[in-house]
This record gives sequence, structure tokens and C-alpha cells, in this order.
Amino acid sequence: MDNPKTSKLKLRKKTKSFLIGVSTIVILFGILFFGHSIIYAQKILPHTFVGNIDLGGLSKKAATQKLTEQLDSITSIKFKNQDKQWDFKISDIGIIFDPNTSIDEAYSLGKTGGVGERFKDQIISLVGSKRYPIHFVMDDSKFIDTFDKLVASEIEDSELETSLVIENGQPKIIPGKAGQRIDRVDLVKKTKDFLKFPTIGVQLSIVLNKSQPLVTLDKAQKAKSEASSIIANPLKLKTTDKEFNIDTNLLSAWVTGAVIKETSINSATKKSYILTAIVSEDKVNAYVKALAGEINKDPANARISMVDGAIKILEGSVTGLTLQEHETTAEIIKKLEARKLGEQNLEVALVVQVTDPEINSDMIGTLGIKELIGKAATDYSTSPENRKHNISVGANFLSGIIVKNGEEFSALKYLGNVDASQGYLPELVIQDNKLENQYGGGLCQNATTLFRAIMDAGLPVVNRQNHSRRVAYYEKAVKVSGVNLTFDKNFANIGSALVGYDATVFVPQPDLKFKNDTGNAVLVQEYTSGNTVYAEIYGTKDNRKPSVSKAEILDTKPLPETIYHDAPDIPKGTNKIVTKGAAGAKTKFTYTITYSDGKQVSQDFMSYYRPIPPEIQVGSQEVAAPAPVQ
Repeated sequence: MDNPKTSKLKLRKKTKSFLIGVSTIVILFGILFFGHSIIYAQKILPHTFVGNIDLGGLSKKAATQKLTEQLDSITSIKFKNQDKQWDFKISDIGIIFDPNTSIDEAYSLGKTGGVGERFKDQIISLVGSKRYPIHFVMDDSKFIDTFDKLVASEIEDSELETSLVIENGQPKIIPGKAGQRIDRVDLVKKTKDFLKFPTIGVQLSIVLNKSQPLVTLDKAQKAKSEASSIIANPLKLKTTDKEFNIDTNLLSAWVTGAVIKETSINSATKKSYILTAIVSEDKVNAYVKALAGEINKDPANARISMVDGAIKILEGSVTGLTLQEHETTAEIIKKLEARKLGEQNLEVALVVQVTDPEINSDMIGTLGIKELIGKAATDYSTSPENRKHNISVGANFLSGIIVKNGEEFSALKYLGNVDASQGYLPELVIQDNKLENQYGGGLCQNATTLFRAIMDAGLPVVNRQNHSRRVAYYEKAVKVSGVNLTFDKNFANIGSALVGYDATVFVPQPDLKFKNDTGNAVLVQEYTSGNTVYAEIYGTKDNRKPSVSKAEILDTKPLPETIYHDAPDIPKGTNKIVTKGAAGAKTKFTYTITYSDGKQVSQDFMSYYRPIPPEIQVGSQEVAAPAPVQ
């Protein structure tokens, strides 16, 4: 038996041996760790995978190249359902691989974290493997949209919901039918899992789930009785002066079924749906829109004329009505659906907005329209018949117009739609410096005449545009009595022609406008007599004095040489004038208004007329000689 001293000595020897052994192991592992760290300082640790690709021992650059090449080879994903297969290009379904992030993650293994963590990662890399998923970006919406367009229609069978129909006035419930739908959540998950660790040739299975109608037959029966109540009686719609009856056939066409969540106590803990009868907002709204066409009318001022110094009412004022479509639709639906609760609701008051005219018939005597303050006339005796007709139609539209004090008058506003529906005929107009046949040719004669009457009345001109070429109709002097200005031969500035006093209008621009600043309303009227069109303005004289200078000729351009066109459809020896042509000119005149207090306001009107060459078509069609007489 060892004595205590001997035992203590043996223990010391064993402890020393253990410590030496442990130290040796630590040193060996340390040497291994640091040696391994040095070897893989610029490389990915061995047995490190990104996806299913082994990148161990590669530099970051080499690993990136290898991974990129492998990912470039994955150009599509294959899907299958039973015997059907689909192959989708990666680029078509919103998927973009991110190799750089994947490499950064793999490269950081054993190089980040504390000493212990790095030591553990390096030891594990010697005896095991580490797998990282491939990083990518996937547009789920684009993926699903592409799938729905190309796959869903082939394998899905949409369920048919339990529905309500009305046939021959009798509500019926149509039972629903089960269908099958792609499990889109599962599809997205499978695709993302595959992309993390892709394998060439793998086909992803598309799962179809059975889909049932939301509403069972027993939960749909109430809709029948609701529909019966809604269509039981006709519905009358009323305004202050009109009635519209909606019969039960039309009501039946409006009623449909809607699936809603059940709100009963028993269904509070689970999703349960019922079918209810509703009135289709779209169908009611379509009816109301059509109804608005019968009800709506714009407010219109009274139209008057001055005849022999007395006011004559041509047309009485009109109160404007506008059916409020949104509110009316809502009210009709509200009344009809209240029938489900036992209410009768046989009538609905239509929601109509009333707009009074600015000038009604009762106001005419208070407007201050009592005497002629401006007048002008122009001659159109050499015009074609269609042009004469259009001038007469235009004069009618530019008559009976009351312009309140402070308001602007627009000729285009009152000429309206210049087309056949308003009675206009096709005739030559100037557009883009060319003569073309269009509806309303000749209305510039109305505008020119009114322009001169506006100046004769001493009213401020807001907008005026001259023609792009000289027109002989507007250059004739016409003597008119009883006015401030007479555009007679004294205004002639090129021979006997009055050049520079015209105005043109054309939808949508240019327009002829003036402002009424007389302190009272004014009346504008035009009329034709013989081959002359007259423009008159009535109001209250305020002692203003208008004056117009003789137009100064700033420049002239001679008539260009005639242009001849070969015309194979016109017999040889026959010529046809396409355009008469016109010389060019640049003019300026000053229009001045001297008000009763001595204040003067002047406006300079510049006119630019382009020279237009005459154009003639020369016939070249050969004419066969007449057969000899036998």
C-alpha cells in the first residue's frame, strides 16, 4: 500500500501527462486552424455548396464564374399535371438570379464571426458539407399572371356559383357546381424551393384543389322570396311635369343574385354565405342615363329682335333641368330593395337640378335695350347659291342674342355645330391657305359684317383674325345709313377695294369676340335682305364716339404666276379654274373709342394676306372622233 507521499507524487505525474496531452492537442488543432485559414484565406472552404453546385476551394472570382455559368444553363422550369406538361422560360415569369449575393454568403463561411465560430466552421468543412440556397428575385404577380394566361384555362374548371334568375316573371334558383382550381400558394412555394436548389430535368407538379360554390341550395331560398317582392309591382318615376313607368318586366331584368357573408349568430364562428336578391346598379344606371336624355335641357335666355323700334320676343326663356344620375340611381335601388322588408314604394321622385336662365322673358323691359347703337352691311351678290344659303343660316344663329353688361360675346358660341344638322351646306372655305369645300362656307361674311358693326357701336374687340388671303366679297363698299361709321369708298386703299377690315371664324379657332362695357345689356342681330347681310347692335347710347382710320398699306405682293396641272380626266382643249388666286398685302388700321369722359382707348388691327397663285387644270383626255355618217 502506497503511503500518502507516494500517492501524491503519482497524481502529480498523471496530471502533468494529461496537461501535456491536452496542450499537444490544442497546439495541433491551432496549427491546423491557422494553416487551414491561411490556405483558404482567399478561397471558399471545401465542401461548400450553393444550390447543388460545389464551390469549395475556389476563389471568389472563379466561384462567381462557375455559378453564373451554371445558372445561365437553367433557362426554364418544367411543370406538369397528369399528362400535360409546360416549359416556362425563366425570363418570361419574372425570375432574376442573384449570383453575387449567393457567392458572398458562401465565401464568408469561416471568415466572419468570433474565433470559436470560425474554428468550428473550418473543422466542419473538413468532415462535412455546408449548403447555401441560390439567391434570386421573383415577381410573384407576374409569375401567377403568366400561369393564369397559359395554364389555368387548360386544367382549371371554375366552380359555378349558386345563382338567381327570373324567367317569365318567376324567380328561380340555379344550383351551383363544384370546380377545380390551381393551388397557387403551393405553386409559388414549390417554384421558390426549386430555384434555391435547382436540378436539371425536374418537373414540378401542379396541384389542383376542389372548389365548391360558396352558397348551398338551402342558403339560397330566401333570395327567391326577396326577388318576388322587388318585382311584385311596377315603379313610377316622377318629376314636376313628367312621369315614367317601369313595368315588372323591366324590373325583372334589373334583379340579380349576390353572394354575401351570413351575419346570423350561428355563423359567427365560421364562414358561411347566403344568396340575396339585389337590384343591379349597372342596369339601373344605364336606364337613368337614357332617361336623362329625355329630361335634361340647357337653360336658354329669351331671344328677341328689334323690329321698327319695338322689341319682339322670338323665343321665350327656358329653365334648365339636369337629372342627377348618381343620386337618382341610388334612390331607385334604395326604394326597390326596401321592398324586401315589406315596404311597397310604388313611386320615386327623380332628383333633378333646376337652373334658371340668366335672362328670362319678364326681364326684357329692364335690360336697357332701346335704340340702335351700331350697324354694318356687306354685299354678297356674286356668291354661289350655297354660300348665300349659309350666310342666311348664320344670320339666323347670330340673331336675338342678349349680351349682359360686362359679358363677352363669342360668335362661335352661337354659330354652334357648323354641319348639315344645323342646315349648313358645303361651300368653299379657306383652310391652311387653300380653298376647300366644307360645311358653312360663307360664315366669314357674317363675321366681317358683325366686326364692323361692333366697331360702329364703339365696343372693345377682344378677338379678331383676318383671312389668310384677300377675298373680294369683303372689299366692296356698302353704304349704310343711321350709323357712326360708313365703310364707303373713302376707306378704299387698294384701287376701289377696302383691304384690311375683314374678320374670319372657323371652328374651333379663330373666333370673333367683343366685350359689352356699355352699362346695359346689348342685343345682337343679323338678317339678310336681297344680297346684303346686315348686322345690328341695340342698347342704350352713352355718348361714346368710335373712329376707324383708313387702313395703311404696309406692303403688297403681286399676283403669283399661274400654276397649271395636267388633268387626264378632263377632255383635251378644256381648262378648269381650281383657284383664282389673289395678290398679297400687309395692312394696319387703328380703331379708337372715345368715351363720354374724354378717355380714349385705341386698338391697332394688323392684317397679313398671303399671295395665292391661280391654279388651272389643263385637260389632256383624248376625245374619240365621231363616227362618219353612213
